[in-house]
Amino acid sequence: MREGIHPEVLQLFAEILGDDEATLTRISRMRPRRAFPERVSVGTPFLSTRERYLVEWHREEVAFVLHQGCRLALQESCPVESRTTFEDPPVDRRMWERERARALAVPHEDTARARQALRSDHRPGSFRSDWARLALALAPRDEIRVDLACALAAEERWEEAETSANGILDTCRSAYLRSAAFSVLGNCAYQQGRPDYALQAYRQSALEADPAPAGPLFWLAHAIRAADTAMIQTAAQRILALDEIPMEVVISFTEILRSEVESGRWLATPIQVPATLGKHLRKPVREMIDAITIQE
Repeated sequence: MREGIHPEVLQLFAEILGDDEATLTRISRMRPRRAFPERVSVGTPFLSTRERYLVEWHREEVAFVLHQGCRLALQESCPVESRTTFEDPPVDRRMWERERARALAVPHEDTARARQALRSDHRPGSFRSDWARLALALAPRDEIRVDLACALAAEERWEEAETSANGILDTCRSAYLRSAAFSVLGNCAYQQGRPDYALQAYRQSALEADPAPAGPLFWLAHAIRAADTAMIQTAAQRILALDEIPMEVVISFTEILRSEVESGRWLATPIQVPATLGKHLRKPVREMIDAITIQE
């Protein structure tokens, strides 16, 4: 996390988010729209004086802290199906806590209420989609929108997650972020009992020119789950074509899948995976396949 955010700025921000009537607080709770949100400006109606000051002079710093807070929540506790960008640099919790502590340490008469938003950075069942929503309004960027969709999916707010993901597909030209958006749609479809649509969404994620690693990996995993031998072969070939997928990402993904199988959340599939795959796939990918199959 970047250094140098003045504690008074974070303290002011905490006060605003602690005020249920503040305009920025209300924005953070709005349902995402498919169209890219209008950027909050100093001319946005109903902003208080302190909110206008924050928007005019500290927009980027606040958006950064919000976005990083959301990513930290996803990074630490996000369900496997909602993960789309395994290789992104991790958020340093110690630096995040240090920045937050600087805000909380500034004396103020309304400590109990005004700073609760920053003090409770990870509520049970929350992945800080509200922080991502406000970050997006302050600094509209597709990478924030992707994390908003991921957070909404992790919170099981499927319709809102789909809206946000589809908005990315409507306007974003980045193949990587489009791939992540398709992965979110695949997750939402699967969790709502539409496995066929989920499989196709993961396929589209994998076939983007520069796919996020989760796309090809989930495509292969869900093809195995569907016991679709032809699709397994095609998905594996896609992984073979993507030499840039870091093997440490595959290993991490495999460990997560293995823990899901052991816990009963992911049922291993009794299927004969084509033997030819073993001749070409690297060992970590073969181990990923072994983790979720029961060889007949």
